[in-house]
Amino acid sequence: MKNNIWKKGIVAAAIVMFIGTCTVPSISGNINRFNDKLDSMEHVVDTIDDWSMDAQSTTGPIPPFSCDMGLNPSSLSGQIIIAGVPTYLWRHGCGPTATGMVIGYWDGHGYDDLIQGDASTQTNAVNQAIASGGDSSNPNPPGSEQHYEDYARPEDSYPNLIDDDYITQSRTPHHSDCIADYMKTSRSTENNYYGWSWFSQVDDSLLGYINWANPEYDVLANNLQWGELTWENFCREIDANRPVILLVDTDGNGNTDHFITAIGYDDSQNYACYNTWDTNVHWFDFSEMASGNPWGIYGATFCAISKGTFYFGLIWGNYTSKARSGLSITADCNQDDLKVFGFGKRINGNLMVFEKNFTKIAIDVFLGFGISGYMFGGVINGKIY
Repeated sequence: MKNNIWKKGIVAAAIVMFIGTCTVPSISGNINRFNDKLDSMEHVVDTIDDWSMDAQSTTGPIPPFSCDMGLNPSSLSGQIIIAGVPTYLWRHGCGPTATGMVIGYWDGHGYDDLIQGDASTQTNAVNQAIASGGDSSNPNPPGSEQHYEDYARPEDSYPNLIDDDYITQSRTPHHSDCIADYMKTSRSTENNYYGWSWFSQVDDSLLGYINWANPEYDVLANNLQWGELTWENFCREIDANRPVILLVDTDGNGNTDHFITAIGYDDSQNYACYNTWDTNVHWFDFSEMASGNPWGIYGATFCAISKGTFYFGLIWGNYTSKARSGLSITADCNQDDLKVFGFGKRINGNLMVFEKNFTKIAIDVFLGFGISGYMFGGVINGKIY
């Protein structure tokens, strides 16, 4: 309701301003110009609407003063944690660092083109994958600028936004080669201060970076705000061994400030995470961001890389949601509920039967129907995630 009121106010102001410039002999031309101005104003309103649905990280390499470090793990029961998720420390932004842990995890689970060498620890190759270039004490020399030199320098802070170095030095920025590039972290043109990132760019960074690292890897990534994000689909991702990126409000002031990597849950609706500031596992209540609720969640980013391709089959069972993207349909299926008959082929070339425990299936051609959460039909060519 509030958004509609101020939208109408902006449009009304545009009308009043324009009418003040009208003269009777040129009313037809003024009407045309008015329509152009109105279209322009509505574009501005729509852009502001997009911003209002987005949120940023604002924290730096050191946790805020008196930051809550979470629940005592010894008091928790029924803990489920994904094994093998590397823990990385903050590098030129919590967004690319948290996303880097997800990339590093997938690199260690059959997709080893994502990061050079061993990604289980934070090597220099890992740092370059998170945010390429140097740092304040050792920047890359002129002629070899990368993310840090182009976008993260100068290391500005709120409220004094400063043009990025590539702008002030009138040079062409480097081609994107790291997660922070694809996330548009620190870019002054995106209203990002040093280390800041937008929630809406997290899925884009996963898709962009993985496609850059190896275009043969077929990846799904999507952002879910609270409400779309539920305890059930969060746990389903963890059960499927897929770490999740969360944007949270660490200090409970009602505003987002930090990206983290969620790796587990317990039986009291708490989530486990790496916080980018140390290498410990931290536990917090799985709840919506709100004033007075430290570490409340604004949204999450899910990521899955295809485990295999199938070419023929019959599918039936329950599903919770489905979405179309181009010619593909993605169905979010309850674990073990979806039944598949057919044959397929793993990416590594080994013949396979369908694995029972998966939660996402992308179907290029689906000849069937879904009624009241139940799906039945044939499939021709798709991927299992």
